[in-house]
Amino acid sequence: DAAVAPAPGAVALAWPYRSRADVVAAGRLAADGWRVRVATRGFTAAGRRFSPGSFVLRLSEQPDSLPRDPAGAAAAVARAGASAVALTRSGTDDGVDLGSDRVRALRHPRIAIAAGPAASPTSFGAVRWLLEAEAGLPVDVVRLEDLGAAPGADRDSLAGRGSEGLDLGVYSAIVLPDGPGPDAWAAALGEGGARRLERWIEAGGTLVGVRAAAEWLTADRSGISEVERAEPAEPDDDVRRTPRAEREALRLRERIPGTILAVDVDTTSALGWGYDDGRAAVLVREPVELELAEEGNVWIYRDADPLSGYLPVGARERLAGAPWAIVEERGRGRIVLFADDPAFRGIARGTEKAYLNAVLLVPE
Repeated sequence: DAAVAPAPGAVALAWPYRSRADVVAAGRLAADGWRVRVATRGFTAAGRRFSPGSFVLRLSEQPDSLPRDPAGAAAAVARAGASAVALTRSGTDDGVDLGSDRVRALRHPRIAIAAGPAASPTSFGAVRWLLEAEAGLPVDVVRLEDLGAAPGADRDSLAGRGSEGLDLGVYSAIVLPDGPGPDAWAAALGEGGARRLERWIEAGGTLVGVRAAAEWLTADRSGISEVERAEPAEPDDDVRRTPRAEREALRLRERIPGTILAVDVDTTSALGWGYDDGRAAVLVREPVELELAEEGNVWIYRDADPLSGYLPVGARERLAGAPWAIVEERGRGRIVLFADDPAFRGIARGTEKAYLNAVLLVPE
C-alpha cells in the first residue's frame, strides 16, 4: 500500500493491523501526542475491509500542534512505519462507524519494566529490546524495590527498605518479566507491594506477568489475579516404588525442552488483534500451567502434534485446551498472564505482536 495522496475532503486516515510495524506505528504516534483510535469491531470503507484492531486517525480531533491535513498526517503515519488510507466520511459501508464508541482511543503509552533479582536478565533484556530498541516506545526500567514502595515512604523503615517510591499512576502498563520462580517475586515485592500493584490495576493500570511472574500473580500466590495455577498430578504408587535413577529419567522425559505448539487465538480480543486467521505458533519451555479463567482465555493450546520439537504425551493431554495467554479484567484495569515468554531471546517473532498488544492495546 502507498501512503495517502493529499485529499482535502478526507476526515480520517486508517490502516489495518497486519504486521508488527502497524501496531508499533500506532504506539509511536500515540506516544508523540497523536490521538490514535483502534476499532474493536471490523468495518468496510473506501472499498477495503478493516478487521478488528485496525487503527484510525480522526483528523478533526488531533491537537493543534500536529497537522490536521491528510497529507501531513499521512506523512507522520509513514514516518512511524505504517501506510494509511484516506477516508472521506465518518460513516462506513459496513460495520462500525468511525464515530462509534467501538472505535476507542489508545492510551498515551508509558511502560515500566521491572528489574532486579526476581527478573531473569534474558527475559528482561528481550522485552526491553523489543519495546525500546525495536519499537521505539517510551520505556522506564524500574527497580523492584521502588515498584513495591509507595512515594514518600521512609527509606529506613521496613516498608521503605532503602527504596525510592514510584508514582505508579504515570504508567499505562507495567511488565514483570520471567524469573527464577514465583517465590523470588514474592520475596522482592512482599505483601505490601502486591497490594499496591493491585490498587494500581483497579485504578486503570495494565499489569503483564510472564511465566514465573504470571505464576506469582495467580490466586494461590499473590492473589492479584483470580486465575489459578493448574495443580500437578500426584505420582501413583507404581511411580513411588520406582528406583531414584529411573524416576529422574522419567522426569527428564516429561520435560518440555523448547517446543513450538499451535494455538487458537480469539481475534475479537485486544490481545488477539493482528492474528486475523485465529491461529498462531508459540514457543514453550516448561511453561507455567494455568487453569482456564472465567473469561479472557484469548490464546488456547490446540490439541495437536507439536509443530516442531518434542512434547511428552502427558504434557499434550494437560495443555490441550488450556490457556497460553489470558486477559483478566480487574476494576478499571487489566491483568495479562503469559504462560511463557512471548519475546524469548528474540526467537519467537510471531508472538512479539502479542507482547505489543498487551502493553499498547489492552490498556483502556
